[in-house]
Amino acid sequence: MKVYLLLFLEVTILCLSTSKDLKAKARRYHVLNSYALSNITSISASEEADSVYIASVNRIDRLDKNLKRLDEAITGPQNDSADCTAPWCGVEGERVDNINKLLLVDHVKSRIIVCGSLYQGSCETRDWKTLEKIYNSKDRFLEENKPALRKMVCVSPDCNAVGLIGQGFTVGSPVLYIANSQDDVNAPHTTISALGIYSLNHSGKNENSLFGQTIDGNSVMDDINQNKPIFQYIFETGDFDTGHIYFLFNSQQVPYVKGYVNKIARICKRDSSFFSYVEMPLACDPDNPDVTIGERIITNAYFARRGVHNGTLYVTYNFLKKEYSTACDYDIKVLDRLFEETLESCWTYGGYLNGGSEKIVELVEGECQISRYLTDDANVTQELLNENYLSFFPSFVPTTSVWCGTAYAASKIKRTKIIDGNIIYQQKNYNFSNIIVDDNQKVAFIGSLEGQLLKINLKEINKENRKYATVDIGEPLIGNLVWGIQDASHPPRFYAQTAKEVLHMTTAACKMYKDCQSCFASSDVYCGWCTLKNKCLAREECLSDAETEMARRWLKPGKDTCIRNQNKLVFQRSHNGPIDILISNLPQLNEGESYLCVYEGVGNISKPATTDVIDANSTRLTCDVPSPTQIPMSSDGSDFVEVPLKILYNNNVDILTKSVTFYDCEQYATRTDRPCYDCLKSKWNCSWSVAQHRCVSPSSIDNGTRDTWIEHDQTDECPHVQDTFHPHPLIPVRYPTNIILKVVNMPPMADSRNGINCNFELDKGHTFNSRGTIQPGAAGESTSTVLCSKTSFGYDAKKTLLQSKLTLTWDTDKTVDFKENEFTFYKCYATRDDCSKCLSADAQYRCGWCQNPGESNGGQCQIPELCNNRTFISESRKCPVHEITSFTPSSGPIEGGTEVEIFGKNMGATSSEVSEIEVADTKCTLIPEKFVTSTKIVCRTGKVVKETQGLVSVQVRNIKQTSKNMYKYKKPDVTTVEPLLGPQAGGTKLTVRGSNFNIGGSKRITIDHGFGAGVDCNDLSVVNDSMITCLTAEVTNAKDDLQLSLVIDGNYYLIPKLFSYKPNPQVKEVKTLSNSGHLTSYVGGGRKLFIYGSSFKSVQKSTLTVTVFGLDRTTRRKRRLARRNKNRKKSNKKRRRSVEDVFVGTPTNFTVNCKVENDTMLICETPQVKRNVSATNGTAGEPLKALLTLKMDSEEIKLGNLTYLDNPDFSAAEPDRQQVEQGYLKIDADNLAYSKAVTQDEIVVLIGEQRCFVETIKENQFLCVIPKKPEGDQLKYDLKISIGTTTWKLEPVLYRPPNIDENGTITKVIVIVVVLVVVLLVVFGIIWRKRQKRYKANKDDFKNAIENLEQSVRADFRKAFAELSIEMSDLTADVIDTGIPCLDYRTYVTNLFFPSVRDHICMRRPSPEADSDGSKAHKQFLDLLMNPTFLFVFVRTLEEQRQSFTNRDKAHVASLLTVALHHDLKYFTQTVKELVKNLIERNLEKNPKLIFRRNDSIADRCLSNWLYITLYPYLRKNVGKMIFMLLKAIKQQVSKGPLDAVSGKARYTLSDDRLLKEDIQYHNLTLFVKTQEEGDDDEPSIVKVLTCDSVAQVKEKVMDVIYKRLPFSQRPRADQLDLEWHHGRSGQLVLPIDNTISETNSRWSRLYTISDYKVDNNATLALKQREQEHQSSSDIQDTSAAPSVHSADTSALTPMLPEENSTRLYHLVKSTDETEQNRQSSINRDRHKYIPDLYLLRLLNMKGILQNYVHAVINSIFDETSIPLPVKYLFSFLDEIAAKHEITDPNILHLWKTNSLPCRFWVTILKNPEFVFDIEKPDTIGSSMTVITQTFIDACAVVEQRPTKDSPINKQLYAKEIPTYMRMVQDYYKKIKEDPAVHEMEMNSFLDNIQQEAACDFDVNTALQELWPWVNKYYDEIMEKMDDDDPYTSYQMSDAKQLLMQTYNLMEHGSNTESS
Repeated sequence: MKVYLLLFLEVTILCLSTSKDLKAKARRYHVLNSYALSNITSISASEEADSVYIASVNRIDRLDKNLKRLDEAITGPQNDSADCTAPWCGVEGERVDNINKLLLVDHVKSRIIVCGSLYQGSCETRDWKTLEKIYNSKDRFLEENKPALRKMVCVSPDCNAVGLIGQGFTVGSPVLYIANSQDDVNAPHTTISALGIYSLNHSGKNENSLFGQTIDGNSVMDDINQNKPIFQYIFETGDFDTGHIYFLFNSQQVPYVKGYVNKIARICKRDSSFFSYVEMPLACDPDNPDVTIGERIITNAYFARRGVHNGTLYVTYNFLKKEYSTACDYDIKVLDRLFEETLESCWTYGGYLNGGSEKIVELVEGECQISRYLTDDANVTQELLNENYLSFFPSFVPTTSVWCGTAYAASKIKRTKIIDGNIIYQQKNYNFSNIIVDDNQKVAFIGSLEGQLLKINLKEINKENRKYATVDIGEPLIGNLVWGIQDASHPPRFYAQTAKEVLHMTTAACKMYKDCQSCFASSDVYCGWCTLKNKCLAREECLSDAETEMARRWLKPGKDTCIRNQNKLVFQRSHNGPIDILISNLPQLNEGESYLCVYEGVGNISKPATTDVIDANSTRLTCDVPSPTQIPMSSDGSDFVEVPLKILYNNNVDILTKSVTFYDCEQYATRTDRPCYDCLKSKWNCSWSVAQHRCVSPSSIDNGTRDTWIEHDQTDECPHVQDTFHPHPLIPVRYPTNIILKVVNMPPMADSRNGINCNFELDKGHTFNSRGTIQPGAAGESTSTVLCSKTSFGYDAKKTLLQSKLTLTWDTDKTVDFKENEFTFYKCYATRDDCSKCLSADAQYRCGWCQNPGESNGGQCQIPELCNNRTFISESRKCPVHEITSFTPSSGPIEGGTEVEIFGKNMGATSSEVSEIEVADTKCTLIPEKFVTSTKIVCRTGKVVKETQGLVSVQVRNIKQTSKNMYKYKKPDVTTVEPLLGPQAGGTKLTVRGSNFNIGGSKRITIDHGFGAGVDCNDLSVVNDSMITCLTAEVTNAKDDLQLSLVIDGNYYLIPKLFSYKPNPQVKEVKTLSNSGHLTSYVGGGRKLFIYGSSFKSVQKSTLTVTVFGLDRTTRRKRRLARRNKNRKKSNKKRRRSVEDVFVGTPTNFTVNCKVENDTMLICETPQVKRNVSATNGTAGEPLKALLTLKMDSEEIKLGNLTYLDNPDFSAAEPDRQQVEQGYLKIDADNLAYSKAVTQDEIVVLIGEQRCFVETIKENQFLCVIPKKPEGDQLKYDLKISIGTTTWKLEPVLYRPPNIDENGTITKVIVIVVVLVVVLLVVFGIIWRKRQKRYKANKDDFKNAIENLEQSVRADFRKAFAELSIEMSDLTADVIDTGIPCLDYRTYVTNLFFPSVRDHICMRRPSPEADSDGSKAHKQFLDLLMNPTFLFVFVRTLEEQRQSFTNRDKAHVASLLTVALHHDLKYFTQTVKELVKNLIERNLEKNPKLIFRRNDSIADRCLSNWLYITLYPYLRKNVGKMIFMLLKAIKQQVSKGPLDAVSGKARYTLSDDRLLKEDIQYHNLTLFVKTQEEGDDDEPSIVKVLTCDSVAQVKEKVMDVIYKRLPFSQRPRADQLDLEWHHGRSGQLVLPIDNTISETNSRWSRLYTISDYKVDNNATLALKQREQEHQSSSDIQDTSAAPSVHSADTSALTPMLPEENSTRLYHLVKSTDETEQNRQSSINRDRHKYIPDLYLLRLLNMKGILQNYVHAVINSIFDETSIPLPVKYLFSFLDEIAAKHEITDPNILHLWKTNSLPCRFWVTILKNPEFVFDIEKPDTIGSSMTVITQTFIDACAVVEQRPTKDSPINKQLYAKEIPTYMRMVQDYYKKIKEDPAVHEMEMNSFLDNIQQEAACDFDVNTALQELWPWVNKYYDEIMEKMDDDDPYTSYQMSDAKQLLMQTYNLMEHGSNTESS
């Protein structure tokens, strides 16, 4: 079975590799040339210009037909601006790319037309040879001073523009037709013609000037533009008078159709006003699939024109669902007839087809009129048109119609009836991108976005068989396919394009087929077999003009057959004379041509072959044959030989090769076994002569003697041995034996001649011949008996048995056939040297022990007849006593189990004779299967209590014998092992130390991996009695703390320390200090390679092997490769091959050890390489290529390439110069290769013992800074340079004496420096004095402001922190009493499931009244959802509806599913897991890091809902309190400072956007507040407010104190209460909340504050119910219910309170339309505000106050001591998926966990605390919580984002704390991974508890009712996906499908009847 499996795998791999090779081969033969270029937009080819033109972004290229560049023109970027509507607009603009949209060749004017995106989509003309610009449409507006540019082509990067140059309105003046797709709607000030006609005449006489617009189709396309047409193709037919222009485009949806509509439009060439515009819808739907019309788009088209008016239009379509791509053809005559039918239906029948009831036409504007046809010469006047007389001529039907339209006929006609095309090819799951058709051969070439080119044979009737070849391009094919410049000697060629290159392709790659059979099998319509060239070629490549197909020189598939011979070529070796070969389709020869027969291995037959035509297809070729002596002999002894015969044309072209068989019957006579039989059984019909002992062919027998020959297959007549009469098949040696044989058909003369001989050859040199006699049988019988005389046989080989064959001959050498010819000879004594061995022989040999009487030793094993006078022992009990010679091992563990091997003599013939074994007086159990007769006994020792020793005894045949040596029982002891960790790939060398290791037999060290399933170490070696080493084995997963055990003979001895398998080391990159992409070193070696990766600390030994090539190669070879590669680079950039990538020569390995620096870095030094430079190879100076292999324990990793360069040479640039300290030393360097092989840090220059640091380095020189001269008188020091391990010694350096100042240089430098310093001081003094005067006025104020600010901030912080701590203590006490106001479970999940609908109907309790039929349907639907097969198909179907199924819909469906499945949280959990797993698997190939980042799938939403449900207990019991205390702390602190009631800005906040930066003057007020419920004796509540608070803010603070123990939802609304001031004798005053003070001569009004009412400290207020009569409009608009709720989207410039009469309202700060710096405080201040940004210190103040609360929240979320069970369960699940898909990047897993939990659940809670708590969340709290939430998100990041000075203030605020929080998150994740995984039963129990505690039922029926429309809407898609699903789950799918159909009928019709 294994063999078949391996064979299958090999065949599969071979097929895959063959398929890959065939794809590469197909591309290689189809792509002739390529031209690399990016951003290609258009291709045109011109045979007249002999050029190919390529337009791309910013350039135009002209190439020859083989894509060799001839010229180029740069068209951009240019200065341009979208705001500039004319060239002289004065806007300078910026550099803008020019996207060349259109490139057309004008053959009439020998120029090209190029249109690009610059200058509002202008066009220009260029010379078609030089590409020099001739004219630009922009220039026309400059000449004519036009007011504005007008677009000719669209300018957006993604818009389409197609164009065509056609005949103009005058002779020789072509016009340009352009069709534009809709441009970017945001493009300013521009208009564009959807259809435009532009003059290409520049004379200005007969027509408009160049690019003048003759007419545009904008008015025609007004309605079409609303549907955003996308033009794909334009083509023409006919001449100017009768021809048309056609446009193909996709139009987006119209009211009655979804998606796109595919259309073709037509105008007449002579129609200058688009009156003839008619459009018709096209279709090309697949034959079978159910796809809607709106899903189809046209991708490309090609018009194959035949003649003037005829042709076929080919169009490719894609379907948006990507189910199919189709290609259709349309006969242009049929289309023209339908265009005319459309016109007729409109003009004659009011839009109805043939006047019937089917309306097929409508107009862009108006309705079709029944107004009859109009003649061309009709005299229609304006008066006639005005009076509409046309309708009064019902009987007038002119013969000539105005098909091209007129101003007085209905125009802009749209046909609504779809025109179906004829499908030429379709393919599923494909995207056709372009098409071109060879109309002569009827072959279509279709490109695809999958990077393939399909070759379609349109002549094939069966459409499924039309595709005959696929060319794998490797990149998506885009743009148009363009016919190339054709050559009569080649098949047609065309150009294609990808995103990176233009391809020159041939229609036929016949040369890729190497023989005629593959050529014909290719089905390529272009290819045939070129017989006289023996190649597969196109007809154009094979035949010249003078040759014809009738000469059979080019064979066509389907019509002809390959050249083959028609007769068998089998002849006798002795055949004499010519042979005839019948050959089909052999070409006829002309004069001077010939055929020649050549036998391979024989030599040429000099005489040419002759031919004779038999019939139209067959030819007889006559060849001579070689002589028998020339024919080679068979090498394997067979009776024939095959000689290849080649038919050569003109002695050089192999037309046909066929093997000729020459057989030989004669060779059978020399065979020794069965010559007669083999002769008669041969396939050549040979005959046998007994008398002559000869085998010949029947044709060689003389007819007169034929009766004496035995004919073919009559084997019974052969003389042969039938049986042996010897009574025993075994023949003992040394004993005379005769052989008796029964012989049939023995000739009578056999005994009379030289007699009969019996011959044996036992072994080399031992031949035994005996004379035989014949005893004839009875009369009439053919059987006789041969008796071979007695012979004593023998052989020298020390073998018990020996087989040999008998050769029976007569008449000296004539052999008799002998089939069963095998005799066995044997020696009893050969291998049996004692009695026990002898008696163990099989009884058939009759062996026994022969021993002299009275001898205890000696004897021999023999048969009885040869024992002579010695005693023959045949019973084992009579054998001599056994003897023990040795045993092993000599010691073992006291636990026993050691297999002891005991060696000796005569220790039994069988194991049953061994009766007892003892080792050291302890029973040892015999192991029978390991018993070796007489010589070895194996037993297993028993257990002893303590260490002991003793003899070994064995009892055989009841006689006990003991050994001479002792066996010792010992107890092994294991003390330590090292190392304690290694990679999971294994290979770590473990060293175990202890004592008594050298005992016992088997030893192994096992590492327990998993649950007791251990893996053994490899290559275990017992070094000595106290040390064992081994290599760890490979394991699949890393695991820590594994138990090691030493196992001796099955006994386990635990090793005290634990071993850990760590993840395999990974190498990410290898660098040198050069930090370049290529690794380079000098041959001297020693350069450090820095290897970066992971898990290096687990490696015990790491080595780097450098395999160097080229130490023995020649320079000539290298240079030849270099030249070849250089030429390849020039010809094709895609086929580059660098010299450095060529490995030549014998590889030589160099190995060095590496050093582990840390867990992520290894350092290896390159080894030194010695070149083998000789006079013959001369390789010095050339780079050496090397391969790097890093071996870490047993793991080998290929690191890439390394280049070795020759060592540089160094010399001092100025050897005689005296150097000075801190000066520069110049070193000349040859071959330095700076930045490749060395950096300045790697060059170590030593002057003496001091380093001269390299500072400047170039290719051939570097400078180093001379160090300070050591103390002493020595001036000369050695100069050494070291790089790596190589050191150069240079001329010594000479220091200059200290008193020498050469040429006064130092003095000059000092003088210059002093002068410069003086000048700088003077300039600085002038500048400083000016600034001093300017700054002096504000100096004191500035200083005072800073001091006051610092003092104020410090005081504020201390005071605020103390106050907040006291107040929060009170709040904590309140919380203890009343608890956290958490929302109940139902409200909580409602807020989170349906955040936009706070009271969703399905979240209510179910109604007891329910429709029975509806309930039955709902129950059925619920059962359907509980079917996982349906549920996953349903979700997958919804996810695929990208256009119609929005993210909002996904969230809604996910929440409805959650509600529906909430009753079974276990099933819901498994559903979420499966959805998440599918989500991950779908997105793994894209970017796994982005999974879970976007909450845009049903799986994401369901996971969120699952977390909301399962984390509710943890949120309520653990984290909730911390979050609530943080919210209260923020609110308390905000209320302690000024808060602007209009803008929402506060003094105390964490948000820079909400920071009140002005200095507001205020002081605290203490108020005593009573309520109506309180009596006079009750103590009033104390409320602290600020003098700058508005009345609404005071009311809010009062309510917070009064109702502090009530949840927010139970409080009265603020608009239901009044705040009343009790002012002694003045009575009570209700304080209105909306009073304002208007400023004089200003539109500003300020909101009243509490201080404006003169409310003093310790004043008494009352909070009372508002009376109805006191309410006013202003009261109704009271904002005190939410006085500080400022929307996050509301600008600070917009007042939150109502404004009247354009009055601007403010509270503390005026909000103007200017920037924030212009805001003014409403408080009059004596001091100015100098530095506003210093007020940002208030953010730090606020942060410091809240820090403890923020830390408490984050710490509670990531608390390692109380990790929620669902979090462990989720993270374990993610770990499993990552392991399954071999995701080892820890960053990916970190991101998954972060995006699935903290950023999904906790961020939602922190941003929306009102979803959890019954509280109010003013915007002042929300803005601060946003900053905290962002800090929380940053803490969960993988990599710390360090803020810069330009980072937002909010980022900088918590920059210091984020690293701490990040470690907290990482430790949290690590702790979860280290903890045991959550068992499924444990999770199920947890889910049961949630359902019991929540005890919450939802209205499932309502949820199901809302969910059903999604099933109904996509019912067909769901059913289709069920049909297409995995066949292995078809039975499950069938059940789900049936259940769905039943549910559908119940939900829709109330019936359970199944529907189809």
